[in-house]
Amino acid sequence: MALNREVHQGRYGEVFFQAIVTAAGMTAQKLQEDDYMMDFLVGHPGPLGRLKNPMIGVQVKCTRKARVGRSTITHTMKSKNS
Repeated sequence: MALNREVHQGRYGEVFFQAIVTAAGMTAQKLQEDDYMMDFLVGHPGPLGRLKNPMIGVQVKCTRKARVGRSTITHTMKSKNS
C-alpha cells in the first residue's frame, strides 16, 4: 500500500533527521505524544553513555518548496500555534 504524499514527506523528513543526528554521534528519541509540539528528544551521551546532557526537543518539518541559494536554504512556514 502506497503512502499518501504528506505522510511520505513527513516520514522522509524524520528519517533524514535521524540520520543526521546519528552521523553527529548523538541520539534521537522519537516521541509518541505530540503534547508539546516536539517530535524528538535529541541528546548526547554523557560519561560512560549513562547521561544525556544536554538534551533538546525538536519538531521536524519537511518541504517541497525550499529556495536553494549559494549558501542558504530557505522556505516559508505558517505558524499554526502562535
